[in-house]
Amino acid sequence: MKLDVVIPTRKRLDKLAVCLNSIQYALQLDNVKCYVYFSSDTEVMQFSWKYPLLHKLVKATAFPDYTAPKLWNYHLNNMEADGMMYLNDDVEMLDEGLVVGKNQFVLTFPDYDGVLGFTQANLKGKFDTAPAAFGIVGSKFADRFPNRQAFCPDYKHLWIDRELEYAAKHHGKFHFSNQVKLNHFHPCLDKKYEDDTHYHIRQHKTRDKKTWEERKARGWTWGIDFNLLGENWECLR
Repeated sequence: MKLDVVIPTRKRLDKLAVCLNSIQYALQLDNVKCYVYFSSDTEVMQFSWKYPLLHKLVKATAFPDYTAPKLWNYHLNNMEADGMMYLNDDVEMLDEGLVVGKNQFVLTFPDYDGVLGFTQANLKGKFDTAPAAFGIVGSKFADRFPNRQAFCPDYKHLWIDRELEYAAKHHGKFHFSNQVKLNHFHPCLDKKYEDDTHYHIRQHKTRDKKTWEERKARGWTWGIDFNLLGENWECLR
């Protein structure tokens, strides 16, 4: 299986380094490629200066003004790999989790038609974590969506994982793994993890929550149907 690991990042060079160090072994495998999307060319250069060895292991690209669904959909639509592992820059894979996840995905979905969710080990029992917050999307599962847009374009950052999970379960193509574990350094666990990126994403929280509530009220789930509210719907004016 050819696997692309996709990590968006914004002003988090040190957190990103922790994430990449936790998957460093797997990134040296021939069938694994890692793509890190930065919010600016300046950040790409800063990363290459500060972490030159990690920089050599990844394809670092600037993707200005990205949102998570926009970026992950872009990569899904353009990749040649059999699956995409989507992560954040503030996570740390445990116990060679990338290799374990890759192997489990192939065993569970040998035709690459499915979604494998990961366990956020350090938040278990402390926070309502979404089963598909981090995971692997197979290329054949992504083919079910127009232009492989598996992450609902109505959202800016939050709640996209919920609809992905529900759609995959609807098609009988979701598996939540207790074997693939990661630590997620989230402010709900400790305020010391809070940073500018959290503030940036929270500007979309109210909008995304309203989007989630309105889509549920209409009975919509992206991937079961393909209805979109669009940018200027009345609830958000």
